[in-house]
Amino acid sequence: MGIYDGMKDAAKVLKEANKIEEYKEILEAQEKMMEMQRTIRQLEDEVTELKKAKVTADQLEYRDKSYWLEEDGPFCSRCFDAEGKLIRLRQQNIQKSDYDCDHCDTKGIRIFPELYVPRL
Repeated sequence: MGIYDGMKDAAKVLKEANKIEEYKEILEAQEKMMEMQRTIRQLEDEVTELKKAKVTADQLEYRDKSYWLEEDGPFCSRCFDAEGKLIRLRQQNIQKSDYDCDHCDTKGIRIFPELYVPRL
């Protein structure tokens, strides 16, 4: 029998015995327990997301004022550093070497990917 089931059974016994104050205390404890379980679940989800972000951060390389994931990129350094988001930069139509971030509105990031020599 789990904690919740035990509390549920105790609440039933107290209600039948007309122990209203004790019954209310059990109900409040059940509510607090359920709230704590929700908090634990949210924290577990957050830890999972942070672990995923760490793996990504370890794989990123900073060059030309932007982040690259091997040959994939460029990604906005401001968005990743501030929010942990990997947002792809958009190449401008006029200046092909200039990129913009549509998420944070950073403009004119000058990148020359064709000049990059990969590490061996």
